[in-house]
Amino acid sequence: LKQIADQKNIVLAQGLSEEQQDKFTKGLKKEGADVDEFYSEHLVSAHKDAVKLYEKASEKEEDADLKSFFASKLPELRHHLEKAEGLENKVKAKKS
Repeated sequence: LKQIADQKNIVLAQGLSEEQQDKFTKGLKKEGADVDEFYSEHLVSAHKDAVKLYEKASEKEEDADLKSFFASKLPELRHHLEKAEGLENKVKAKKS
C-alpha cells in the first residue's frame, strides 16, 4: 500500500487515531485474564473493521491499482479475522 500511495502522492496515516490511542491506553491498565479478553475482543473488532473497509474499497475505489490492492488482501484479512475469532472464543471459554 505504501508503494502505491508513494507513486500516487497519497499521504498515509502515520500512527493511531485519538480513539485508537485511547482504547490502547485503556487496555494497558488491565491485568491478567482481563488483558486476554480485551486483546482478543479488540483483535476481532479491528479485523472486522478492516474487512469492511477493504470490501468497500475493493468494490467502490476508482483507482485501479488501489482497487486491486484491496481486493487482493481481502482473503488474508478474512483468514486473520477467523483466527482472531478463534482466539476470542478460547479466551471466553477459559473465562467461563
